Amino acid sequence: KIGKDSTLPALCLHADKLLKNIWDCHDVPDTECFGAAIATYTNCAVDQGQDAFLLAKRADTLLVEMKKSVYRSNTVKVSTEHYNLVIKAYTATSQEEAAEAALKLLDDMEQANDPSILPDSDTYSLVLTVLTNSKAKFDKIEKGKALMSRARLQLSQGNERAKPDIFLYNALIQTCASGIPSEQTFKYALQIFYEIYQSREVEADSETFYWLLEASESLLEPGTIQFSIMEQLFNYACKAGAVDRKLLTLFRKLAPRGLFSRLVTDKAKI
Repeated sequence: KIGKDSTLPALCLHADKLLKNIWDCHDVPDTECFGAAIATYTNCAVDQGQDAFLLAKRADTLLVEMKKSVYRSNTVKVSTEHYNLVIKAYTATSQEEAAEAALKLLDDMEQANDPSILPDSDTYSLVLTVLTNSKAKFDKIEKGKALMSRARLQLSQGNERAKPDIFLYNALIQTCASGIPSEQTFKYALQIFYEIYQSREVEADSETFYWLLEASESLLEPGTIQFSIMEQLFNYACKAGAVDRKLLTLFRKLAPRGLFSRLVTDKAKI
């Protein structure tokens, strides 16, 4: 069982105590108890940031204990949601081990015989976020492409929940934006956008254009071509009705003053 640790947030310590009380009564926590405890650690990891890896590892340990408890009680059933919660906890840390842990969880889910544990589109988005945030030295773009392929393979094998959604596409564009500056990487980000544009299954949203703008700023050399691309992306966002405060703030930060005035300020005066 998880031991007491005075450095943990009070909510986590309370969750541990409640689980311990159940075990001390020679009973087994049910699905709801395990799920609430895992969610507590995940929320603390995401909200606190500090000690996030420790909190994520404890959530992972709880999931392991939950899986063992399936054989002890018929009131325990592990689902995709529980795995996703643990992977979400790992998104809050940049530790290299987090990427390994998230990929291992994904492997376990893909190999599961139980359909209720198979990964969904959120799983792949979360794993990709963990990889993007990681300090580990590997080709994150290639890892992202591989994850998209794995999601599509799951879909082809009958797992409809793994169908790539806009969140997964956006996560892949975000991965590109955080990559090593190169025109090739930006072209891949645009290729992802083109897939979204051509698709009848997904539709670009404000996050799509936000990360495309970030990618244009981080991957391309400053100059006329970069600013022209930013203008085109912002115009696309306007036509799609996808401009929100976050996107507008980013565009104001990145675009030359004259470009922002022409596309936003001057039009607002009309």
